[in-house]
Amino acid sequence: MGGTETTTVPPMPTQQRFQVLDTYRFFAAFGVLVFHYSHPWAPPGLESIAPLTEFRLFVDFFFVLSGFVIMHTYGGRMGDAGDFARFIQKRLARVYPLHLLTLLAYAGLGLALLTVGYRFNQPDYLAPSAFVPNLLLVHAWGTTAHMSFNTPSWSISAEFLVYLAFPAFLLLVNRIGALPALAVAVLLAAGQDAARTALGMRHWTEATFDYGALRAVPTFLAGMALNRIVTGPLRHVGVPWWLAHACGAAVPALMLLHASPYAVIAMALVAVGALALAEMNGPRSALAAPAFTALGDASYAVYMLHPLVGTALVTMLPRVLKLDEAWRLPLTVVAAIVCVGMSIAVFRLVEDPARRALGRWPLSPAPKPAE
Repeated sequence: MGGTETTTVPPMPTQQRFQVLDTYRFFAAFGVLVFHYSHPWAPPGLESIAPLTEFRLFVDFFFVLSGFVIMHTYGGRMGDAGDFARFIQKRLARVYPLHLLTLLAYAGLGLALLTVGYRFNQPDYLAPSAFVPNLLLVHAWGTTAHMSFNTPSWSISAEFLVYLAFPAFLLLVNRIGALPALAVAVLLAAGQDAARTALGMRHWTEATFDYGALRAVPTFLAGMALNRIVTGPLRHVGVPWWLAHACGAAVPALMLLHASPYAVIAMALVAVGALALAEMNGPRSALAAPAFTALGDASYAVYMLHPLVGTALVTMLPRVLKLDEAWRLPLTVVAAIVCVGMSIAVFRLVEDPARRALGRWPLSPAPKPAE
């Protein structure tokens, strides 16, 4: 990152945005929604649909995709501390406004319900001691003893960690090459697996509040290395769309088959690479149409808002209206539809304007004109 760095950085590819990958980001966000809705809000008898529990691995797909896209966008633009500061500014401008909005929504909801004597099933989720770690985006760094507030935001805390580490990862990939960096990512995953097993902790692909930030490290680094491979030696390899989409469909298929998390993550890497190559070298895909672009734009909001929407429509509304269990499934479907529609609106009215405004803030005061 310093001015004396002599490592040769490959030029930025001409492809600026992978629109189909953005659409797959929405599919992954919706997969996480299905994962969460399939358990606490499932119809009677379907509270724990075993194959759907593996949809939690869509979060690891996110980390791979994030590493790929961040490397693509910023891999040739990290020359000094000023570049890093602008990178962090832009990433926080993208993820923090909605994180803060949902955090405050949960805090406000908790206070409002407590004032009317409502008893929570899991009161620790709204523990005041967890508010500051959530506010500072470090709640997946081992600073809390449980999930808290907007529970999916643990992965945003994990993203924040890898954003801070991005220059070090970039230096590693530039110094040793993409394939060795991919091997390092595998070793980091295996090391986490061994360490957590020795400590009696959950598998590393199940980590959330319990040092879940480290879960993002190997997959994010692998995504970075994959981008260097796809935009480098494989740059002109043509992949037909049918094959690329087949690779994409294989990711949830492996989850439904209860395959090893390592197999799912490996397939995620293959899918992201195949989809990127198809978009770089093939005809325009139908998944790049404006309707799908809107869904891709809304993916982050779907991810962040779906617990709040589900709580309101599937948990609280039946209690207020005194509805029986037969209403749970249709209300769950309605919640999913409402969440997608709300997310499209939130992106346009909140996320995008906030990102643009915060991204333009000067990082230092403007120099005073000479008198």
